[in-house]
Amino acid sequence: MVGRWWDKRSEILAGNLKPRPRVRTCAWCLRDEAHVDILISGPGVWICDSCVDLLAGIVAERRSRANPAPGR
Repeated sequence: MVGRWWDKRSEILAGNLKPRPRVRTCAWCLRDEAHVDILISGPGVWICDSCVDLLAGIVAERRSRANPAPGR
């Protein structure tokens, strides 16, 4: 069967094919590095600054619900 990953790998190693450059994208919104200000890397994944801001807001909201201020 042609097209299996190891077939392509052996073609790359033989110098017949060039690997495509890897484009880093946010794992949450899928925007690539050309369309975000910052990409933060993790183990094999990235997250952009916009998604970090969104998630930080969600965490802050949930914490405030779990620990309401006195007098509420």
